[in-house]
Amino acid sequence: MKIKKFKVPLYKREIVRNLRIANQEIKEVTPELDGLIESEIVNSNNYIVPSAIFGTFKEDTIIEKLGFSPDANMDFPELNLPKHNVVATTIVVITLGNSIESEIRQVEIDREKPLHSQLIRAIGLNAIDSGITFVNKIVKEDAEKDNCILSPIIKINTPGLLKKIVTFLAADKIAVTISDTGEILPVFTMIGMYNWYYSKKAKN
Repeated sequence: MKIKKFKVPLYKREIVRNLRIANQEIKEVTPELDGLIESEIVNSNNYIVPSAIFGTFKEDTIIEKLGFSPDANMDFPELNLPKHNVVATTIVVITLGNSIESEIRQVEIDREKPLHSQLIRAIGLNAIDSGITFVNKIVKEDAEKDNCILSPIIKINTPGLLKKIVTFLAADKIAVTISDTGEILPVFTMIGMYNWYYSKKAKN
């Protein structure tokens, strides 16, 4: 499934948290900073353009096309999921597009506003998280129709595997590529997977 230009909610609390991680000099949200955050959230509609492409596959397809077993090292004791019993796997690519990077570069030209570029990055991180939540809801609904539950999102960072996934899902349709050095482009892009398991209710 491919979804382009969907809307994602932005949460000021999460943006502030991301901003404080990037800039530890921020001790409190002053009225001036609060106004800047509010203004930039509105402005972000001009440069945050979320898109996603994802598909659900059986284990044999994952092994054949991507060269790994989704069962391997995917143990989530906190969810009490069954071991070695993956029903299916959803592979996901989510991106915010290139415009946010252009916006950051433009702001960084003004050396007197380093906080502004940090704020845009903080908004981008929150937008990616909201994009994951958006896709998770769709995949979860599909899984529940088959009496399944999902693992948490498993973010993938292995360069060789990333390239295979981008090719397999034809992620170039949403302008996602892998550079020669293994970097995901655009920068604000997440590639990951969900494993499906039969729910206990389905087994009983």
